[in-house]
Amino acid sequence: MSDLRWLADIRIGGARNMFSEDEDPIEDVGGAKVRTFIDEHVRADGVISVFEPVSIYSTDFKVEVGRLSSDDAKASMIEHAVKREIHLKLEDDPIFYESLLDRLNRILQEYEQQRISSAERLARLTAVLDDARNPQRHAGTLGLDPEVAPFYLVMAAEIENPERFKEAASDICAVVREHTVIDWQQKENTKRVMRQNVKRVLRSVGYPQDKIQDMAVRLIELAARRYRGG
Repeated sequence: MSDLRWLADIRIGGARNMFSEDEDPIEDVGGAKVRTFIDEHVRADGVISVFEPVSIYSTDFKVEVGRLSSDDAKASMIEHAVKREIHLKLEDDPIFYESLLDRLNRILQEYEQQRISSAERLARLTAVLDDARNPQRHAGTLGLDPEVAPFYLVMAAEIENPERFKEAASDICAVVREHTVIDWQQKENTKRVMRQNVKRVLRSVGYPQDKIQDMAVRLIELAARRYRGG
């Protein structure tokens, strides 16, 4: 399907979701007919509104996907939406969202290599979308609270057989919450105490000694992204 036919297949609601704010389809497809399509949806004040993304958590998202007639258009809409969600959430839960990005990239690569059909690409992207919507479900499969899971995943990525450190991840999460006062990220003394307490927990459960210092730093950096304090 050509880019022009693809755009023609997308109703205005679908187009609103297909691209994030910094992606301009005019640069990609060009042409007078496509530019006319865009111009017809410019408000009187000259602001283009067709590319404002709808959250993947919104009921409108499923409706807009359903309005598209082809598997390719639906898959492209889901791909862009999932990429945007990963971009927004990656720093808050890096291991989980990196895994989603790896899955997404494998799907796109297999499709480009014609190893899977349009229907298979759509089905697999829909599964990635479902997982992106439900990080708490992934935490549940680990037997962890959703708040604890990101800390555990960072710890687990560095070692083999990490399951024994799940309770330690809960303890570290408790240490973090105890010290997240207002503007704690700017308070070096607070962060120093947090690192000391985190290292104490890691040592107490036999985390590899040569990894403790770096891991404590990484966990506090993760906490700084997840907890504002106050």
